[in-house]
Amino acid sequence: MARWFQRITGRPARTFREDFCGTANQSCEFIRLSPKNRAYAVDIDPAPLQWCILNNWPLLTPSQRKRLKLIRASVFDTKLPKTDLIAAFNFSYWIFKEKSLLLSYFQKARKDLVRGGALMIDVLGGPQNQMVSKGEFNMGEFTYVWEVARFNPINHNVLFKIHFQFKDGSKLRNAFQYDWRFWTLPELQDLLLEAGFRRVTVLWEDTDAKTGKGTGVFRIKSKAISENAWLAYVIAQS
Repeated sequence: MARWFQRITGRPARTFREDFCGTANQSCEFIRLSPKNRAYAVDIDPAPLQWCILNNWPLLTPSQRKRLKLIRASVFDTKLPKTDLIAAFNFSYWIFKEKSLLLSYFQKARKDLVRGGALMIDVLGGPQNQMVSKGEFNMGEFTYVWEVARFNPINHNVLFKIHFQFKDGSKLRNAFQYDWRFWTLPELQDLLLEAGFRRVTVLWEDTDAKTGKGTGVFRIKSKAISENAWLAYVIAQS
């Protein structure tokens, strides 16, 4: 995020707000980048914030802790200093199923950015993620299972689930469940512009020609080849 922010604005990001922050891991990493960096981590759920305090907080130096503020609040209710960069990752903003709610969130984010600041979001897509299915991924010590449990093509309401299977035969079902609306890239770009952002940029992942899998390298694109499943990032500049 910091590299892309500097690339599109010509200056480093020094203040960062992580919306729907969970364990605030991104904020912790951001303040490690520079002693000049400050971060605000916002989440309405006390459980992941407590996890951050117990697990991430002890790994920070006293100086770094002073530059990180954890806030338990709705993203609509925050009254914080304006920041250079806001991020809403892990598709967390998909919790807003109505256009009016998502537009209001984007408008709030734009108002909370300094002039020339940026909002970054991630986007999931492809027909594979709109079909009821399960995908298993061997992670060594355990198998990660991604399930599309339900998808409604009329309103794009979707239910994703994550399960874990362990080598001893035990399972952890429904470790995570996400009851969301499946937003598309055109919808998101239109809403961001409607919210007042002056420029919206899509970062698309390169594909390895031999394996057909993503390379982890993202580039600015206005055209892309349709794939069964894809991940992209969007940068909206205020």
